[in-house]
Amino acid sequence: MRGAPAIAVVGVLSLVSEIYEKKFASVDELTDYLEEKLNFLVTARPTAVNMADARDKLIQVLKDLKNQEALTTEQAKTQ
Repeated sequence: MRGAPAIAVVGVLSLVSEIYEKKFASVDELTDYLEEKLNFLVTARPTAVNMADARDKLIQVLKDLKNQEALTTEQAKTQ
């Protein structure tokens, strides 16, 4: 695996690790937190185009999670 794809994979996996034990009051709080962190990762490595692409795709997933009304935060973490 080359540099930019590896940076994207490691960046996203670091967020998974970060939220694993963290508690959130709502799915909105969880998705807002993740969106903020994804945006930060892109600013930290702006030339890693795969990170920006991963962020864009994951933000769409986060928007879809917000639309699922009966979803708990723990269920949202595993989606």
